[in-house]
Amino acid sequence: MAEQLRSEQFMQQALDSWGGAVYRLALSHTRCAADAQDIAQDAFLSLLKSTVLFNDDEHVKAWLLHVTTNRCREYHRSAWKRKVDTMDNLEPLADRAVGDSALDELTEHPVWTALAQLPEKLREVVHLHYIEGCPTDSIAKILDVHPATVRTRLFRARKQLRDVLDPEPRATREKKGVSRETQSF
Repeated sequence: MAEQLRSEQFMQQALDSWGGAVYRLALSHTRCAADAQDIAQDAFLSLLKSTVLFNDDEHVKAWLLHVTTNRCREYHRSAWKRKVDTMDNLEPLADRAVGDSALDELTEHPVWTALAQLPEKLREVVHLHYIEGCPTDSIAKILDVHPATVRTRLFRARKQLRDVLDPEPRATREKKGVSRETQSF
């Protein structure tokens, strides 16, 4: 029996609407443009072959982000990732060869560097909440966790980011009169 694939129009709309979000999420997880492209392509191939009936556009977006997260986790657990030396020092050269100045600008930003220091569980909730604009309930469904877990991870991630981006001890900031409410974080 032949597989029933989704229509070209449906796939084009999904790619136009959420291709960037899927790629950014994969890039946030893998920290490598080539691996992120592979994972994004795999997520859209899964959508093409999927028989899931979607309720609305938000359902498609949540499904794609969920599949992308799972593919990223599979990537990190794979034997390839564990056993192959990736030559991380050559990766920036490969990215620059593509000539994508926006990608270069993103990876050189201090927030990108700070996000790289977060554990994966914290980094993914920060990305989904602040970059993709997903509410905590949606993130909980995407990651298969409780909404309270998402809120806790966001709290911990913000604290760690604050400490990384502003290494001055909190007590010193408070003595100088910079309270938490006045910080532009």
